[in-house]
Amino acid sequence: MTKSHRVSRSDIIQAYEHCPRRPYVELTVPHDAFAVTSAAFTTESRDQGWAGDTSVSFTWFEVALRRPEGRSDVADIKIHHNAVAVDEFGRATTRWDARDTNTPPRVKSWLRTAQPGDVIQLIPKAQFPCWVNIIREGTIDLEYEPTASHQGLAGLPSQPSQAFRDTHNYKPLDYAAQQIRVLAIQPGAYEADILAHFEYINLANPGVEQPSFHALSYYWGDSSEKVFISILDGNESSKIGISGTLERAIRRLRSSTTAAPLRIWIDAICINQDDLEERAHQVAMMGSIYSRAEMVHVWLDDYVLGLDEALRLIRDIVNINKRCCPGGSQCRCSGSKHTLSAEQLDEITQSTEWHSFGYTREVFFQHRVGSNFSAAATDAGSGGGTDDIHFTYFMQTFFHHPWFQRVWVIQEAILSPKTVVYSAKEEVPWEELLMINEMASTPEYAGEARWSVQTRDSMPAIWNALAKSHGKRPLPILEVYLKALDLKATNPCDKLWALLSFGHETKEAAKIPALLRPDYNKPVNEVMADFTRWWILGYQSLDILSFIHCQPTRAWRRTLCDADTRVSAPVMSGHPTWALATDGYAQWSPMTLREQFPSAFAHIALLNETTPDLGLIRPSLDIDTKSNPLELSLRGKTLGTIVSLGHPPREMVSPAPPEEHKTIAAVFNRLFDPSARMGVWLLRGVNYHEEHWDPQVLEGILNGHTQAHFSYVVDPEAKQHVLVPGAVDGSSEYECYESYDLPACLERCFFVLDGPGMYGLCPWTARGGDVVVLLHGARVPYILRPAGEEGRYQLVGECFVEMGDGLDMGMDVSKDGKIGSSEVFVLV
Repeated sequence: MTKSHRVSRSDIIQAYEHCPRRPYVELTVPHDAFAVTSAAFTTESRDQGWAGDTSVSFTWFEVALRRPEGRSDVADIKIHHNAVAVDEFGRATTRWDARDTNTPPRVKSWLRTAQPGDVIQLIPKAQFPCWVNIIREGTIDLEYEPTASHQGLAGLPSQPSQAFRDTHNYKPLDYAAQQIRVLAIQPGAYEADILAHFEYINLANPGVEQPSFHALSYYWGDSSEKVFISILDGNESSKIGISGTLERAIRRLRSSTTAAPLRIWIDAICINQDDLEERAHQVAMMGSIYSRAEMVHVWLDDYVLGLDEALRLIRDIVNINKRCCPGGSQCRCSGSKHTLSAEQLDEITQSTEWHSFGYTREVFFQHRVGSNFSAAATDAGSGGGTDDIHFTYFMQTFFHHPWFQRVWVIQEAILSPKTVVYSAKEEVPWEELLMINEMASTPEYAGEARWSVQTRDSMPAIWNALAKSHGKRPLPILEVYLKALDLKATNPCDKLWALLSFGHETKEAAKIPALLRPDYNKPVNEVMADFTRWWILGYQSLDILSFIHCQPTRAWRRTLCDADTRVSAPVMSGHPTWALATDGYAQWSPMTLREQFPSAFAHIALLNETTPDLGLIRPSLDIDTKSNPLELSLRGKTLGTIVSLGHPPREMVSPAPPEEHKTIAAVFNRLFDPSARMGVWLLRGVNYHEEHWDPQVLEGILNGHTQAHFSYVVDPEAKQHVLVPGAVDGSSEYECYESYDLPACLERCFFVLDGPGMYGLCPWTARGGDVVVLLHGARVPYILRPAGEEGRYQLVGECFVEMGDGLDMGMDVSKDGKIGSSEVFVLV
């Protein structure tokens, strides 16, 4: 018996290429869903109604899955291209059914992936200037088998019997000797039982020769899929339960011919997961473990469609560019063979003057005509058809593998002296993946991929950053953390702790600061509060507060669906508003005033104290005090209260040359990016950033974006509420009028303060009644929101304040030029 769930939306919006990636409608998979059996998507939409010289409509929809923090992302799937140059609304429905034999394997896999709490999104898209997706209605229908129908089935015990429980008792490790367990796996055929025993190695005894060992890096997979292996200890035997993914890795890697066991460190087995103290100790040593391993095996499992084909493609793409092997029958390389021969490679490179970037298309074509793709892999790569199949689709499929999204795998792959990547049939050196990733991260590759791929088709940013710094001075731990924000961890605290080996302040396990030391008894909100407070104390600066804008609920621009409950309550319950969070996007970290304009606000430094009052912060570190670790006390001065929010006048934010406009125009065009020159709000893997910002080009793009929202359907959105700030002399506060001068996808981002002549720009979460303050140690103003008791506030985020020529008007300025009469703000 199945149950159904539906959401629908009926109102007109217009989506343009430069609009933020925002869902039109979304549906949360119910919490009683055991398995999603079908999903149907209905849209009523049209394009702008004229075609030019093309017969293809560059407007369509994508189905996406927004997932909780610990779950890996899933690649989006395109549906519903609009009819070309038809100015009447058309209705389209796509139904996916996991039980239908005609449903493509990629879609079936997508449906199986959906779990309770996941959010299915329908996202309108448009590509290339002058193309507009006009949406009038969207519906998502879901059918699922409820959990109740799968409970109490005959033959399943209500409580696990002893035969299905872990029976192994771990012996304590010697922490002083930095001792680790290593699993010694006996040789055997693939299907034979897995037999192993533990051996112990002391990493703290460099003068004593220790046995060599390997290490395994893998994606944990489905935790409900549990199998057992036998652990031998003399004449006794015990059992340890492991995931099916890990079982397949052991069977793939162990030898079936040699007599020597495979001695390998595997976190899920070699760490007693029930001992929180041991887990914390071993986590702090992870960098040492993987750097000491003779070899690291990266197991990508054998279930991902197109994975074997992608690895074979990678080998030949690298070979045609590096010419490291003659290929074909002459290939003697370890691991997967290079499929294309030297003659085939020469034919590709010499046959035409024009070639795709890195010869990716040409190599792909040779593999395709050479029958190197199974039918299922072809479908997985093309999204259901063969007309647009291309190498970039395989890279998207490959780099969306859950392994690349797990935070722990970074040190597992990078710190080892030798790393090899495995699928069911293929085996590729890690260095070749890095080469492909570097290619896929370039603007040249992105320019070609843009025709067929709309989502990330390379590794997350942290991989390139750490590869470039490897062997040099390590990056600051904050920079490492921000670049890795896209990655996932089952325990959110691991999103910080798994990166400690790469920070120059934290790379030595024995010297990790007390506030950052792994402790699995500490809740995540306290972990992140301690990280933020530690940084403020160590760097004597409040710059870290700006990076709350990496979070989707706190960013400068809104990318949330209108129906998303977080729109009305963007601050996470129970998490300090001033502390870094564990969700967000790495590519949003530069989208702050602090990053985009590091020296543009010199007047703030002239008015403000340059360091925070550390005396207010340090008492919270004393365990003898009763201070709340989730609060942060800071000293500062109030500039004013927001009395009105709206949109800025068009002429105030025109992208004119720097000498012809006020700073507010530069801030508006950089942070809100209405011309999509930065491209970050589109959530693409490679953005459109251009070093030279031509004002005339930006002006034309901004005008085109504005017209796209208002030109094709009469009055689709309400007119924008425009504010005109009053005179600096305080003769008037502000005036207002209604207009269509800016794109409708822009939220109210312009505010007026109650102080004379003061106005500015703010993130979409700001409200009337919020206060703008200069905090000691801050390089930019911040917005605070009163939180109940007097003196307590929530941090809303950065803001830009234009104070006119009279910076000290209405302010108490001391003899040394600083703003005086400071007060204490308790952030919660």
